[in-house]
This record gives sequence, structure tokens and C-alpha cells, in this order.
Amino acid sequence: KLLKSNFFILDEPSNHLDIDGQDDLENALQSGSNTCIFVSHDRRLIENVATRFVTIKNGRLVELYSAEDFFALTKNQPLNSMFYKVKGKKR
Repeated sequence: KLLKSNFFILDEPSNHLDIDGQDDLENALQSGSNTCIFVSHDRRLIENVATRFVTIKNGRLVELYSAEDFFALTKNQPLNSMFYKVKGKKR
């Protein structure tokens, strides 16, 4: 475990984790005042951790305002998006 880290970039962080590991990951990302940018197919992780949602559409970065907006926009499209939380706060 890294000590005093406050910025993470994660690609599919919940892959290959069991349920306890997924819970530990969520708790670690939600605690403290860290910033995390991550890409994930894990809807539960996205809904529980992400506070901002960004996708790339027509070569442009587009911010969406909720997980529901993101899932509606990207349904049946390849995942090319990032989710991030900022300073441990949820909107």
C-alpha cells in the first residue's frame, strides 16, 4: 500500500478482485481527500465512487452530469470514457 498518496490513475481497477477486494477498493477510493481518474466497465464501482463522468464523442471531451446520463449515452458503444472522483466528495 502506498502511503500518503493522493492521486491515482487506474485502468479497470476492479478486474480480478473478489467481492471483499472490490469493497476494499471502493472504501480506499472513497476515503480521504484523494483524486482518482479511472476507466472501468464495473457499473457498481462507477456508481459508488465516481463523482464526475467524461466521455469522448466525435473527438471531443464531453462531461456528463450523472452515471445515468453516461450509461444512456454510451449504451451499445465501446467504452472510451473516464470517470473520476475529486477530493473524496460525491455530488
